[in-house]
Amino acid sequence: MDQNTLKMYLKNVYELEASVYSQKKLVDNVSYHIYNLRQIREKSLLQEETLDDYLDLDVAWVILKSSIASGPMLFFIFLMIKTEINGGLRRTGAFSLFMDWLRNIGWSLLLGLAIGLVIELVIVLVNFCRVRLENSKIKEKNQYIIAENEKNTKNARQKISLLNTELHDVQNQYEKTKDILNQYYSKNIIYPKYRNLVAVSSFYEYFCSGRCSQLEGHEGAYNIFETEVRLDKVICKLDEVIEQLEEIRNNQYMLYSAIKEGNRRIGVLSDQINKAVMSLDNIESHARVTEYYGEITAKNTEFLKWIHILDI
Repeated sequence: MDQNTLKMYLKNVYELEASVYSQKKLVDNVSYHIYNLRQIREKSLLQEETLDDYLDLDVAWVILKSSIASGPMLFFIFLMIKTEINGGLRRTGAFSLFMDWLRNIGWSLLLGLAIGLVIELVIVLVNFCRVRLENSKIKEKNQYIIAENEKNTKNARQKISLLNTELHDVQNQYEKTKDILNQYYSKNIIYPKYRNLVAVSSFYEYFCSGRCSQLEGHEGAYNIFETEVRLDKVICKLDEVIEQLEEIRNNQYMLYSAIKEGNRRIGVLSDQINKAVMSLDNIESHARVTEYYGEITAKNTEFLKWIHILDI
């Protein structure tokens, strides 16, 4: 293969790798949107429970004990009143005094219990009215929550449906582009170890800058790349490249350009898709989305034409 054809081959592979990177990022972004919507749907508001229609047993028990405890107090009040009326203890005999004490204790306990029961009855009635009123408000609120949950669930379901359709389309496009890239690699022009975006972008940059005119040999692209990796002049792992993107600009410019542009375009597309989904619009009706898909289809067609010509 002559130098110009090899350079054109590397250019096509480089652009295909960049396209695969961008489309994979778009697939991941759409999948992430779907995941987020499902999380929102699962975290819908829950229906609140109504209050119980009875008086708190602890409160009732306190009232009852207070009622019984009021008996002795009432007894002494009655005793003082009776003593004052009869002219004091000196006018009464021991037996009649004892009987008076028993009667007073009995009447005091009964009166205290009666007063306590009346108080408790009033509190129960007040509590019952309060609970009925609060339950009515909570039921009204629960009806609103149920309606909102149904609305949000329906809305999320529609958005997920739109995104699933979009995900199906971008995955199909992604798989087609990967298949074309594999057709290029199947020509066995590039050694399997170097069939990735990082290595291919470096090879293409070497050819464009005139640093080499072949892949193999002492002055070939493979040897230059391996030397720069050993000297830490280039980063060979894509995840590390993405983390240190600005730092590779000078030594891996072609790779920097591919990732930078891919991130920019996918960021714009993701925003367009997200806005379309939020407003329940047809995603395909947005110009930038259709323009991007049309561009990929056109380029893939050209890539296929070129590789088929190469076979002749």
